[in-house]
Formats: sequence, C-alpha cells, structure tokens
Amino acid sequence: MTASQLQALEGSGHEIGSHSHTHTSFTSLSPSLIQYECTYSKEILESYGLTVTDFAYPNGPTTDNIDSIVS
Repeated sequence: MTASQLQALEGSGHEIGSHSHTHTSFTSLSPSLIQYECTYSKEILESYGLTVTDFAYPNGPTTDNIDSIVS
C-alpha cells in the first residue's frame, strides 16, 4: 500500500499497526534483529504521519522471550 492509501484508511477510522519490516518469522531471529524489525517498521509508518500503537507478529509464532522484546 502507498502512504496515501494508509493515510486515507487511518483518516476513515481504521487502525494502522506495525507488522515488522521484512516479515521474517521472529522465531528465527536474534533479539537485536527482532527489535530492529519492530522499530524500523514503526518508524517508517510514523514518518508518513500515521499513529502506530499496535503490532501484529509476522507469520504468527512467538515465545515469551519474543513477546518481551516486542513490548
């Protein structure tokens, strides 16, 4: 989606959430790469003027350790 499309969605009441930068499963990444994936994705969306407060895990699987890094 383009930045304009995302802004239009948010403007019509939809929530825009982060979903990581490369969509790689977090179970195969180091803690520092998990943090990068979350941070960079959110920064990109926020640079478009979007409000990002939620995160959806790429490919679904997670662990307690991954959850603590993401939060």
